[in-house]
Amino acid sequence: MTRRRIQNLAFLAAPVLASCSLLLDFDSLQEGTGGTGGTAPGTGGSSGSAGSGGSAGLAGTSTGGSGGSDAGFTGEGATAGDLGSGGAACPDECFHDDPCLVSGCTPSGECKNGHRTGLVLDGIDTTVAADTHYRVTLASADDAFFLSSFAENGGKKELTFYRLGATGDAFDAIGSLGGLNLGPVGDPLSAAGLVVEPGLGLIHAFVGLDDRMGMGGRVWHLVMDMSYQAKTPAPAGSLMDGYWSDSPYSHPVGLYADGQVYGAWINADGSISLSDSSLLPPARLADGVHATTLSLFTSIDDQPHVLYGVYGGGVFIERPGLGPLPVTECQDAPGAYVSSSITATGLNGLWLGAWTKVSLGDAPEGEGFLTTNGRLLGCGKDACSTDQEACKPADTNNLVRNPATVVVHRPGDPTGLVELVEAMPFIGAEGGGNQGNLMLLQQSINYGQNPLMSPPVVEEIAPPIPLATEDIGPPDYRGPDFPAVGFVPPDRFAVAWTQPAATSGDELRVQRYRMCLPPPPSR
Repeated sequence: MTRRRIQNLAFLAAPVLASCSLLLDFDSLQEGTGGTGGTAPGTGGSSGSAGSGGSAGLAGTSTGGSGGSDAGFTGEGATAGDLGSGGAACPDECFHDDPCLVSGCTPSGECKNGHRTGLVLDGIDTTVAADTHYRVTLASADDAFFLSSFAENGGKKELTFYRLGATGDAFDAIGSLGGLNLGPVGDPLSAAGLVVEPGLGLIHAFVGLDDRMGMGGRVWHLVMDMSYQAKTPAPAGSLMDGYWSDSPYSHPVGLYADGQVYGAWINADGSISLSDSSLLPPARLADGVHATTLSLFTSIDDQPHVLYGVYGGGVFIERPGLGPLPVTECQDAPGAYVSSSITATGLNGLWLGAWTKVSLGDAPEGEGFLTTNGRLLGCGKDACSTDQEACKPADTNNLVRNPATVVVHRPGDPTGLVELVEAMPFIGAEGGGNQGNLMLLQQSINYGQNPLMSPPVVEEIAPPIPLATEDIGPPDYRGPDFPAVGFVPPDRFAVAWTQPAATSGDELRVQRYRMCLPPPPSR
């Protein structure tokens, strides 16, 4: 899939949920009717995708974000005993381990009393080099983030699992396919669809693996305990159905719901398999079409559904026993889907679905596009429904690609108040050229004490944080892309993405942030 060269186009992206008016007909969902409506611009968390990225080694420069706001204070990196500009020593008590408090002294040697608001880097900002980094996935546990990275070194595909602690400075590789002694399986074909099973402390991974006997690829289900010992892997998919490995940016997806672990993936013929991790054969969906991306979510009654895009055009919702439901797009021209995603909104049964779509390689001159659209959706026992928001002109070509979003309700926050953190890659035009950018957005959304009774109030917690930017160009416009985000209560967020390195090859970038909210007003 090639993209037409994009020039002289401004970046047009609205805040993620600001335009979602939550006009779902939940009465009809509960009664088993349902329907479809217009499309609301928006984005969601990265899930399985078919990528149109290209070869590694595109040179460029990357710039890490500084994270958070210090309300105009300086003094970062100072240590106890440093002198203010007035010559006064800065005492130990002026320095804090809490990243939400401003450290350092005023010129007269007095402690600063500033409080940061928003996301602040919290001890982790690291990179992992490789010849090519294809995709990173992320799942959150009670006290840590778990990642999988699909990469290639020396012509050999590799899948590595990492653990990032929610606190402290630990970011460690906990195993690779070779190191986990998985038996008669060959090289990895994808990143892992990760699921952390609460209570039992198990890490589930659905992975596309080649067969050492030359029988082709299929999906395997790996399970690790918290000591990172792998249980005997089991095939989740059949060799007859195979696994669609044409795109190394695609990967299986997983989900935990109501005590059950689910996995879904694209078969070799483009259909979709949905497994409940039992010994029963997976359900077959998207039959007769070629899906190139999918995401997994649940209905109000915890039944698994898939959202997928079909090569050539068409976005659908489907589940076993419920036929494909077309989802109206803002950009309905023929195209291919680079990624899709589903993000829980913080309201039971409501999800934000999104997809990134590009024009086909044979699109007429001047009619190419790269855009991310989305809509609020929900499914009941017998039907699904979507929001009624109208499209905006910019939605046909907003140059946003493959965003990742997490919406969380922090312990102790009022009912109806959630926080949204989104890593948004986009292409911008600067000086006649193109730049690949990655921004970290941070918003609070207040649904009110009685959600859905009125439109949500969306406020910016702090300004967006620039994570990376670099010059990009044809044929593939590779840059900082395919991010993943996660949350560990009460206030830690992780973001990871892939990008071309400054000299040669690629790198995986991993950062951890703490969310610093404004202090409560004094009485």
